Amino acid sequence: MIEVDGVQPDLVGTRCEELLCQQYWHEGELRDEADIVFLKIAGTWHQLYFDSGVVHWRGQEETPQYKPVGKDAVFSYPLVDLGSNFGVRDRLIDDCQIRETADGETVTLIFQQGATLSFINRGDSTGILYQE
Repeated sequence: MIEVDGVQPDLVGTRCEELLCQQYWHEGELRDEADIVFLKIAGTWHQLYFDSGVVHWRGQEETPQYKPVGKDAVFSYPLVDLGSNFGVRDRLIDDCQIRETADGETVTLIFQQGATLSFINRGDSTGILYQE
């Protein structure tokens, strides 16, 4: 059974105003494609992330900002504009589904006209799958 921590926002019928993710890179290697997902609906930011088999939802007032690390740091956390990259910015969300898989959890946003954007967590690393 999937455990959800926090309150999942009611996404059905809302417009995806912005969709960002924070990646995690270590020593030049992408370790987590979507360490934290930031979704803005109705003027409010929401965080989605996974930790130890738990799906977490958090509200956030501030716009996510890239936090630079020192020049000698072996890690970085760049922000990626998924809304623009996948063309889902300003599209309506028809559904949000959370499901358990054999080796983790998946949260899928289903957009009007059938496009889906899935955040697939396996072993504390989250990947992204977009399908038209």
